[in-house]
Amino acid sequence: MKSNNNNKWECGQAGDTSLRDNLKTPNRKLSKDDAWPWQAVIYVDAAFKCGGALVADNWVLTAASCFDRKMFTNLTGHIIRVVLGEHNRFDEAGTEQPYEAVKLIRPSKSGKHRRDDIAMVKLQYPIKPTSYAHT
Repeated sequence: MKSNNNNKWECGQAGDTSLRDNLKTPNRKLSKDDAWPWQAVIYVDAAFKCGGALVADNWVLTAASCFDRKMFTNLTGHIIRVVLGEHNRFDEAGTEQPYEAVKLIRPSKSGKHRRDDIAMVKLQYPIKPTSYAHT
């Protein structure tokens, strides 16, 4: 992983993208845990919903269809959790960084066409950049 002397990672720089054997499923390969550090996992009310990409230290780009339309104006009653550094949703590795979403934004005319299926998720706090989680 490329980092400068201040332990900052370069934006858009992938980690080790070589593949490793999947011991549970023969003939399938897995990416290394730090290969795609901008990859985010989004949970709505504790259920896996979508993936996303970290585009700034507290913003994740995802699909608007991941959320109920009402959530764009009021998150009350819903818990949206974004996890960075998560390689396997079913097995904790100690690299995971969970954050609560505090705001959802989508284009004002979103939803009429598939090409409008885009949203931004604002995280409660800026992330702590690591080799497993950064832009």
